[in-house]
Amino acid sequence: MALVLSSNPQIAYIDNITGIYQDMDGTWYLNNGTPLSTYDPNTGAYQEQDGTWYTFQGVALKSYDINTGNYQENDGTWYNKSGTPIATPGSTSSILNSPITGSILSGKNILLIGAAIVLIYILTKKKK
Repeated sequence: MALVLSSNPQIAYIDNITGIYQDMDGTWYLNNGTPLSTYDPNTGAYQEQDGTWYTFQGVALKSYDINTGNYQENDGTWYNKSGTPIATPGSTSSILNSPITGSILSGKNILLIGAAIVLIYILTKKKK
């Protein structure tokens, strides 16, 4: 997105790609004049007065993080600001899918981990 100064005396800035603009009092508007609650000039995402976030293409979102640009589509999938799917914030799936964890939990390693758990269980059971 590219905010530029406007030549219109009523408009401070305009996004020359989407047409979203900010008037002189700081209010953001869609190019059709619909007032917005807020706008993220880094990604072009905007929030309408009813609280709904949209991509710069006008696709409604389930959730949007203005600090990171990450967004959640209505099917529940999270994406980073580049559009790459990511793990749900706060989940462990990114840890479980990492190359290091994947190599630890594969092949013989998983068998060794399982055997160690069984051995620990047997040893602690005998002491009781």
